Amino acid sequence: MKADVSQDSSRSNEIPKLEFRSVTKKFGNFYANRQVSFKVNRGSIHAILGENGAGKSTAMKILYGMQAPDAGCLVLDGKEVRLRSPQDAIARGIGMIHQHFMLSEKDSALDNLILGSEPWSIIQGIERSQATQIFEDLCQKHALQVRYHERIERMSVGERQRIEILKAVYRKSEVLILDEPTAVLSPKEIVFLFEYLKALKAQGKTILIITHKLKEVLEHADAVTVLKNGTVSAAFKVGGLSFEDLAKAMIGRDWKPVQAEISDRKDLRPVLKVDKLTVTRGARYQALAGVSFQVCSGQIVGIAGVEGNGQGELLRSLTGLLKTNEKTQGLAQFLELDLLKSETQDILNKGMSYIPEDRQGCGLVLDATIEENLMLGQTGRYSWYGFIRSKWLRSAAKRVIHDFAIKPDQPDALLRAASGGNQQKVVFARELERSPKLLLIAQPTRGVDLGAVQVIHERILDAKQKGAAILLVSSELDELLSLADELYVMSEGRFVGHHVRGQFNMDNLAYQMGGIETTHSGARV
Repeated sequence: MKADVSQDSSRSNEIPKLEFRSVTKKFGNFYANRQVSFKVNRGSIHAILGENGAGKSTAMKILYGMQAPDAGCLVLDGKEVRLRSPQDAIARGIGMIHQHFMLSEKDSALDNLILGSEPWSIIQGIERSQATQIFEDLCQKHALQVRYHERIERMSVGERQRIEILKAVYRKSEVLILDEPTAVLSPKEIVFLFEYLKALKAQGKTILIITHKLKEVLEHADAVTVLKNGTVSAAFKVGGLSFEDLAKAMIGRDWKPVQAEISDRKDLRPVLKVDKLTVTRGARYQALAGVSFQVCSGQIVGIAGVEGNGQGELLRSLTGLLKTNEKTQGLAQFLELDLLKSETQDILNKGMSYIPEDRQGCGLVLDATIEENLMLGQTGRYSWYGFIRSKWLRSAAKRVIHDFAIKPDQPDALLRAASGGNQQKVVFARELERSPKLLLIAQPTRGVDLGAVQVIHERILDAKQKGAAILLVSSELDELLSLADELYVMSEGRFVGHHVRGQFNMDNLAYQMGGIETTHSGARV
C-alpha cells in the first residue's frame, strides 16, 4: 500500500492543529531527525510509529520544548512557534506524559497535580482546599476515580498514568503527547486508557501517541506517521490499513512472528527447582504464596499475569535481590545452589543471567558507554592478568552492536543517548554473551519495536536450543504463547493455572489472568 498523506475530506479546509515543517535535529554527526514534515488534525488521535532510534522521541521532545531543532519549525494553530523549554510548551497548551513517569513518589497525587501551578493566596499560601476542589472537579468531569490524598508510591501504574494525564489537563493542555502509554498497563487498564483518550478527543483535544503496538494503532488511531532513520517514510489514514501494511512500513520488510515448536524431548534436566516458595512482606502480607515449578535445560517456562501479582517478588527471591522487609520460606534451587541463602554474585558466577524489568534502574549504567555496559559483571572475559584488553572489548562490542542492530552503532557512545529499545538490546546482548545455564527474563520486549521484538525472540529461542533453562515473565500474552513450552498464570501471589504448549486455552487464560480459576474444560470454579 502506498503512503496516504491526504487529509480527511471533511477537514480539507481546516487548519491543522499542529504541523512539523522540515524539522531537523543533529547530535554530533548523527541525524536524529532529518527534514521531518507532517500534519496533525485537531481533535484526532495520531500515532507516531518507527523502529527504536527512528527519531520518534526526539521529534516529540522538540514539540515539548525539551530539544531545539537545528532547522525547520513547528506550526501550532496556523502560526509558527518557537518552544525554548517545557514551560513554553505548557504555556502553548502542549502536555507530555513520558514513558517513565515524572512524578514525586513521596508526595500525594494532589501535590503532584498542582506542582508548579499551585493555587495561591497572600494570606494562606497554597490554597489546598481550592486545589482539592479543582482535583475533584477534574475527576468528576473526566469520570475518573483517583485517590488524590494517597502517595504516588502506593499507587498502581495505571493510577500514576491517570495522574500524569490529569496534570496535563489541569494545565489546560490541548495537545497531549503520550510516549509508550500502554507499555506497563494491564489489559483492563489499556481498555480504560483508550476509552479516556477517546473522551478527550471528543472534547477537541489532539493526542499524539508514540507506540510499537500496531494493533492499538489500527483499533484506536485516526492517522499514523511512520519514521525511519530520522525521516518520515510513510503517512496513512488508518481506515483500511492492515497489520501487514503497518509492519512493512515500519521495518521495511515483511514481518512474521517467531513461533516456538512443540518440544517432544523427554531427556530434559531440571536446572531450577522451586517448591512451596513463599515471600512475606512485613509482619503478615504474603506477596508470594507457596508457588512450585521447575525449569529444565532447553525449556522455556512462562509466567503470565497482570503486573504486581507476585512476579517481582519471585524474581527477587531467585536472584538474591529481596528487599530488607521481605522474608522467604520454601525451596529455590539452581542446580545444587540454594538460591535463598546465596549472594547475587555467587548466583551469577554459577551460570545465571538476569534481564530485569527495570533496565534503567538495575540493568544499565546510562552515563557509561555501550561497551562499558557490555562488560558489567563479566570483566574477566575482557581482561588479561587483571588488565582490561580494550581491543577484545571493542571487538565484542562491535559484534553485538551488529548482531542486535543497536543504535547508536558506536561502542564508545553513551548509553543515555540510546532509545529505550536499544538499551534493552544492550542488556540482552550482555547477558547472552555469558552463555547462561539459567536465564531469567522479565518483560523482554517492553518499549521495543517490532523488528527488535523479532530479534530478541530469536535470541531467546537460540539460547533455549543451546540448552539454557529459561524463566520468562511477561505481561504480553502473545509473547508467552509464541515462546513458552509451559505457562503458569499468577494472580495475587499464587498460581491459578498451568498450561502446556499445544493445549493453550485462550478462554481459560483470560479468566485466570483476572484471578478466576477454571477447570480443564474452561468452566469457572
